[in-house]
Amino acid sequence: MERVLLLVDDEPNILSSLSRLLRAEGYTILTAENAEEASELLAQQSVGVILCDQNMPETTGVEFLSIVRQTTPNTVRMVLTGQDDSSVVMEAINRGAIYKFLLKPWDDAALKSTLADAFDFYDLTIKREQLTRDIGSAYDDLTEINFFLEEKLAHTNQRLLQKENYDEQTGLPNRTMCAEKINLAIDKAQQNDGSVAVIGIDIDRFKLVNDSYGHNVGDDLLMAVAERLNDSLGEGYVLSRVFADEFVVLVDKLEGHQEVNQHVETVKQCFAAPFKVDGNEIFLCVSMGVGVYPHDGENADMLMKNVVTATHHAKRHGGNQYQYFASEMNERVSERVSLEAELYHALEREEFVVHYQPQTNIATGEIVGFEALMRWQHPTRGLVPPVQFIPVLEDIGLINKVGSWLIKHVLLQKQQWSQYGADKLRLAVNLSVRQLCDNTFLDDVQHILDETGFDPNVTGLEFEVTESMVINQLEVVGCTLNELKEMGIRVAVDDFGTGYASLSYLTRLPVNSVKIDRSFVERLTAHKDDRALAAAIIAMAQSIGLSVIAEGVETKEQLEMLKGFGCDEMQGFLYSVPLDADKFAALLQNNQNKLAV
Repeated sequence: MERVLLLVDDEPNILSSLSRLLRAEGYTILTAENAEEASELLAQQSVGVILCDQNMPETTGVEFLSIVRQTTPNTVRMVLTGQDDSSVVMEAINRGAIYKFLLKPWDDAALKSTLADAFDFYDLTIKREQLTRDIGSAYDDLTEINFFLEEKLAHTNQRLLQKENYDEQTGLPNRTMCAEKINLAIDKAQQNDGSVAVIGIDIDRFKLVNDSYGHNVGDDLLMAVAERLNDSLGEGYVLSRVFADEFVVLVDKLEGHQEVNQHVETVKQCFAAPFKVDGNEIFLCVSMGVGVYPHDGENADMLMKNVVTATHHAKRHGGNQYQYFASEMNERVSERVSLEAELYHALEREEFVVHYQPQTNIATGEIVGFEALMRWQHPTRGLVPPVQFIPVLEDIGLINKVGSWLIKHVLLQKQQWSQYGADKLRLAVNLSVRQLCDNTFLDDVQHILDETGFDPNVTGLEFEVTESMVINQLEVVGCTLNELKEMGIRVAVDDFGTGYASLSYLTRLPVNSVKIDRSFVERLTAHKDDRALAAAIIAMAQSIGLSVIAEGVETKEQLEMLKGFGCDEMQGFLYSVPLDADKFAALLQNNQNKLAV
């Protein structure tokens, strides 16, 4: 069916512009510069849609289209108008004089879409009129069309409602619907003087799943989590997905506060068994935060905010646990936010400093290496140890930038100390798991080596990684460590014995040495079992060609025991505390005659 469009405007340039724009849409375009010309065209030809300017010399668009409504009622009538007369146009729409209006200046895409809808409406109107003329045979068709239109509208509304309130991937209530359900539960609890519990669930280290298996497996895993939680929790619980790997469980029929622990354990049990996804068996741990109305919040916003705070608190304390919200957590959150803001400027303000601790040969007492230990010299907090700010740097995505600064800084420092024999010593630098897993890490290291002219094969460089870091991401870390080996960089496993304490995985990695954790060393003189374990670790490590360094050696008794076990090296307060650059340079000068040749 030919689609005839009549454009009415007293400005020829607007008519020309609209004609060029809309002719490409396949319409037959008619133009008129006033109401009289438009009326003549309407009398001569059937027109599907009129698009008329509101402001014309002889009459307004609304007045003209009100007349058109009487003469050709089936023609779809639309107005182009400015903001000033939009109220007049709206009144005309309300009484049926016009179909729709568009504001000047118009949006091309919106104009095309609106016209397409108008012609669809016109086509349906004509078809309905034809069917009406033969009501006896066409009644069923008319009913079907009306039903189709109503069903389409209902389906569209339902789809919009679903998208607005439910998670597209899992079909669970989203954050918006979750808040609504919590508020409804609170309203009921207020009437009955009851309580409502909200349990926040955050999957620990979910990013590693995506990094290791891919995002498709990650998405399937989230679906499996949602299904298991839904199936396991059943009635009495409302499950929502509020973020990528975060869920919320609402317990709206809480008989008493003492029941909350039971509900938390029920949720926790859902993660006891592994998830089988695409042929992979994946174990998950979760951090959970718990808030109870009315004690922890009087509405959904406050309750969910405090639950998130408690969840993050559980996550920062190692994960795989749950925490009830406590008011002092908000104070810690404020402190954390302040710490993050200050860390963003710490590097540019040159607040990071490096201390150095020597590593000595146990048999000879000679210095054979030293470890670089970063500190934060805060202007008001004083000297901040790494345990307080390294995790924050990881969380806010600055660890790679700061870590690269540290590597470059200590390499240049080592070169400056070559006059004191430092070029013959091994330099150890700690790495974060985020650095090892970053795609740019190896390129950054190579760039630093090239920029500083540092050759690890000539003047030793060693990166320290923790045992837990290696175990949890064996494949990813293994590939990175092999690349580091190709660069000539040594690898030491730090804190050995605190995790799996198994040497079998070390045979699969390019590891040069292990560092016995200080907790073993502390108990050497008091616990027979720890002495036996330390001796066994030393013997087994040396049997597969690894050197062994004991950390945290503070007494002569510990040193003598380690010497008796055949331990290669030691590091600890017995020889020296970590020293700033100036004091460590003085130490190298005073002990230059003891440096390894």
